[in-house]
Amino acid sequence: MRTPGLLGAAVVALAGATGVRLGLMESSHREWSDEAVDAEIASPGRPALMVASFQHNLAAADLFWLDLVQRIGSAEAGAPPPARLLLNRAEIATDLDPKYFTVYYATAINLTVYSKDAARSDRLLLRGQEHLPNQWEFPFLLGYNAYFLDADPGTAADYWLAAAERPGHPRFIVALASRAKYQSGDSFGAVALLEEMIPNLSGPARNDAELRLKAFQSEPTLAAYDEACQRYRDAHGRRPPDAETLRVEGYVELPAQDAYGAPIELDDDCRARTKYIPIREDEALRNVGRVGDEPSIEDHVVQ
Repeated sequence: MRTPGLLGAAVVALAGATGVRLGLMESSHREWSDEAVDAEIASPGRPALMVASFQHNLAAADLFWLDLVQRIGSAEAGAPPPARLLLNRAEIATDLDPKYFTVYYATAINLTVYSKDAARSDRLLLRGQEHLPNQWEFPFLLGYNAYFLDADPGTAADYWLAAAERPGHPRFIVALASRAKYQSGDSFGAVALLEEMIPNLSGPARNDAELRLKAFQSEPTLAAYDEACQRYRDAHGRRPPDAETLRVEGYVELPAQDAYGAPIELDDDCRARTKYIPIREDEALRNVGRVGDEPSIEDHVVQ
């Protein structure tokens, strides 16, 4: 059992070893100038921290986590800490306890959503993934960063597929990964991926994947009706009354329905849609690289 005196000594020793001013030891938050941040040195590494914490590394990790929370909370007081300071605190805490999931996860989310700093968020997530390889949350957030911050749906798909291999992952991840793969330009690969994975899925996850596959299979038909509608409008000076007219008049041979069996409707811009596919894949692609105003992650699965 550690004593209060020993814990206090550990705090002082840690502060000296890391060159850090713990926010929980200060009476109030301060404004963080570049000079103040640069004075915060990087973690000296786990061996030095183990010595400085008198082997009470888990308790010391909690102290740095509390300090990190206090720094994040300072945003409400108008003095948000820079992203590199948050990463510094998180790396010290996880050097003390390499399996401290909450530090990796919560700090990475803050770096992504508020700082929009994919590089630092990725650095922390990759570190967490190394020490906690079975956590699906790490590759999931790496995929989120790739999709919304780096505008790289192909890399996002790879990360989300990796998340789908971890225990406890959400049901929608396979469908989400296939959609990102489709948006990266690999439409055939996206279809092949779902066709390969569906037999190994069950329950709601299988249902999501089957719905996504039908959405992909519908796209060529919808694109054909887009083009047919434009030709009809060019010829007649108006939009056709309905999609079936295009088939009857020979503008397109495919049935006027999607792979779900729902009838195709044409909007004022000659875009083909159905009640199951109100948003086309090229329209959904506009969310790539736009963090902050994107829909919830489940919205990327067929409604």
